[in-house]
Amino acid sequence: MWRGVLVSLLACTSVAGCAKPCDPIQESETVKRMGIVMNGGRVCKDQKSVASIDYPKIKGEELASTYQTTLTSAGWNVRAPSEGTLYAEKAEDTLFIVTGKKSKERRVPFAVVRYCENSYCRETLSKLADAMGKYR
Repeated sequence: MWRGVLVSLLACTSVAGCAKPCDPIQESETVKRMGIVMNGGRVCKDQKSVASIDYPKIKGEELASTYQTTLTSAGWNVRAPSEGTLYAEKAEDTLFIVTGKKSKERRVPFAVVRYCENSYCRETLSKLADAMGKYR
């Protein structure tokens, strides 16, 4: 019996099919309004203007370009200061997005989005994006 359990656990850790995205939570009104959750995304956390989103059906290497295309189509001014990182502005709203191919916990592509609606935050995120651009 234990041998079967051990084989199942080993098989699960070596196959991406065993990875499970987070159980989604309700999107806040600000997250909905800004449109930061792409198709197939699951909001895992949304606290203090930072949202963590899993994307189990998008290839990790395509996530940043999917964000860039979608946000640009929605009227955002988007730039990519470094690989997997995006900075976007639209009216008073600002986004700083970091994408990853697989999270350690769930082994699915993800994005961490810092969002804000004021000029002080925009200035801070712009400086962060500029700093990230130095590592390109």
